[in-house]
Amino acid sequence: MYDSVIIGGGLAGWAAAITLRAVGYDVLLLEKGRLPRHRVCGEYLSAEVLPLLDQWEVDLPVRPSVDRVQLSSADGTVVETHLPLGGVGMSRYTLDGALYQRALDMGVVVRLETKVTAVQQREEHYEIGTNAGDFVGRWVLGCDGKGQSSYQKNIDAEYVESYVGFKQYYRLDFPENLVALHAFKGGYGGAVLVDNGWVDVAYMLRQDVFSKYKNIELAESKLLSGNPWMRRLLTDGKAMWDRPMAVANFQLGRKPWTEMQVSPAGDAAAMIPPASGNGMAMALWSGQLLGNNVIFALRNNSSREELVANYQQSWEDNFGRRMWYGRQIHNVFQYPRMANWAARLLRYWPGLLHPVIRATHGQVKT
Repeated sequence: MYDSVIIGGGLAGWAAAITLRAVGYDVLLLEKGRLPRHRVCGEYLSAEVLPLLDQWEVDLPVRPSVDRVQLSSADGTVVETHLPLGGVGMSRYTLDGALYQRALDMGVVVRLETKVTAVQQREEHYEIGTNAGDFVGRWVLGCDGKGQSSYQKNIDAEYVESYVGFKQYYRLDFPENLVALHAFKGGYGGAVLVDNGWVDVAYMLRQDVFSKYKNIELAESKLLSGNPWMRRLLTDGKAMWDRPMAVANFQLGRKPWTEMQVSPAGDAAAMIPPASGNGMAMALWSGQLLGNNVIFALRNNSSREELVANYQQSWEDNFGRRMWYGRQIHNVFQYPRMANWAARLLRYWPGLLHPVIRATHGQVKT
C-alpha cells in the first residue's frame, strides 16, 4: 500500500509527489498519457515559483526572462508597462519533463498510460481501479487537470460559460522580455518567447462564439484578426505545427470539492482565468499545498473530513483573493467594449496595472 496515490502527471501532480516524497513517503503517480508532451498553455511562469523549483533541484534550461507586459483591447488600443514580479518563458514540454525526471530521481513510482476508472474509499484506505490493474493508497490526490474524470461525478465550476482553447508555436521576431495579452471579440490570447526559441501563442474563445464558425482558420480571420496586435502574431511569423493544439468545453473557476471523491489540486480544484497570468505558478503552489496537508494528515491520522476542511481553508487563504481578481480581469478581457475602455484608461495611467498584477500573483519565497 502506498502512502499516497496521485492521479495526473501535470504541474500540480508533480508538485504534490515531490513534496510528499521529500519527507520519505511512498508515492505512486498515475498518468493516463505519455510524458512529456505538449499542452495548451500560455507558458509564462511567474518568478514566485522559481525558488521552489530550485529547492526541489529541478534541472531547467536557460530560459527567457520576462519583465514587461503588453496589453491591448479589441480595437488595438495598447499599453505596455513594467511587470512588478516578472517571470520566465517556459514550455510545458520542458517543465513537465524536468519535474517528471526529478520525481523519478527521488523515488516516486510513476505509471504512464494508466487510466483511473474507479476510486473507492474504504475505512482506512482507498482502492484505485485502472486499465493496468488495481492499487491501494492511504490517500488519493486528484491532479488530473481541467477535464472531467471518469471516476468523478459531473461537477461544474463556478462560471457558466464553456470555453475552447488553442495553442500554436511561431518562429517570430518577438521581444525576449515581454509577455503580451490581447483581447478580441469572444475571448483573448497571449504570447511569450519560451525556452525552445519559439513564441507560444495561446488563446481562448467562448464556446458559443466559436461554434458559429466552421473551423479555427475562419475564427482566427473573423475574430482574432480584428485586433491588429493579435493579427501580427498570426501572420508575421511561421507556424511550427500544421494545426494548433486545441482543448474544448472547459470551464473556469472553482469546483465544489465536497462532491469529489478525492482531494483536488491544480486545474482539478479550480481553473484560474488565463488573463490573470499565473496559472502554472498556482498549479505548482496548490500541488505543494495539498502535499503538505496530506503530510499533516498522515502524521496525525486525520479523517477525510479533517483533511478536506484544513486544505480548503489553506487553499482559500492562499488563492481566494487571487482568484477573485483573476475573474475581474477575465471579465474585462472577454468583452470588447469593456476592454477598449480599460485600455484607454491605462494608456494614461499605466501604473494602475501594478496593484492589479500584484493581487493576482504571490511573492517570491526563499
